[in-house]
Amino acid sequence: MAGRPRLPISTFGAIKTTEVGAGRFRAMARFRDWDGQSRQVTATGSSRNAAETALKVELATRMRVGNVGNVGDSANARSPFRMLAEAWLEDLMLDVDRANGTKTVYEYELRGLVLPFFEHFTVREVTVGRIELFLKVQRAISYARAKHSRTILSMVLGFAVRRGIIARNPVKETSRMKKPQHTPKALTPDQVAAIRLAARDWRTAEGRMGPKPDGQVRDLIEVMLGPATRIGETLALRKCDIDMTADPPWAHIRGTLVVQSGAGVLRRQAYPKTHESNRVVAVPQFAAEVIDTRMTMFAVVPVVEFGAE
Repeated sequence: MAGRPRLPISTFGAIKTTEVGAGRFRAMARFRDWDGQSRQVTATGSSRNAAETALKVELATRMRVGNVGNVGDSANARSPFRMLAEAWLEDLMLDVDRANGTKTVYEYELRGLVLPFFEHFTVREVTVGRIELFLKVQRAISYARAKHSRTILSMVLGFAVRRGIIARNPVKETSRMKKPQHTPKALTPDQVAAIRLAARDWRTAEGRMGPKPDGQVRDLIEVMLGPATRIGETLALRKCDIDMTADPPWAHIRGTLVVQSGAGVLRRQAYPKTHESNRVVAVPQFAAEVIDTRMTMFAVVPVVEFGAE
């Protein structure tokens, strides 16, 4: 005798409702979870309908959770592209190897660059030709915009390939984008001097209304210009990252400040923008003087005033 047919992943069987006491009812159903296990799910209510409604809400929640890891069971090539994009985004948020700042940027670019063009298409309608047109429109605005759009779209569709929704990633068959010629330009000594002067004189003009600067912006720019660090790297400098007794003084750039996703607060990340950015750099005299002054001012604190231990 054949047993009960196995439920597909993220689906449930017949709902059974029984009275369990005066004015209380329990609704039950078998649900096949994302890990392949069938589980009995229950909910109670003051009536049969209330119990069944509560159970359906609980089952819907389990379906959403299961779809994060098993979108291939609930989406196919006929599904809306937005559904795939949201599933990819949920999967991205579970990636412990990516920094929160990177996840935030990817989400911003997905919603700002990719979805406005493709949200009304199904997954199978995101063809090589449509992607080619999309990238040309983005390239007309800027190379960087087109490059970021291509990267995000490729990651979303690569996710679809890994989940068996489509057989190939159509982004890989689009035309190669040529990076425009660009010659890096270093600041001249005169330009560095002009920036330092502007930072020193900021909001100090005679008759200027409002509070006077306390020197933090000036000092921050001085230190950024010295070892050529990003603002987040400069703010993350600690006393243990700097040696003012060396000749020349040096700073070990091994952290940065990032915005904690969803909290809107800054925290120190234990490595720079990328792990490859971890470096030791010489600190010129004018920046060394600022750091030395700050360390003296905040000698009671075991870190440079810019950063946190």
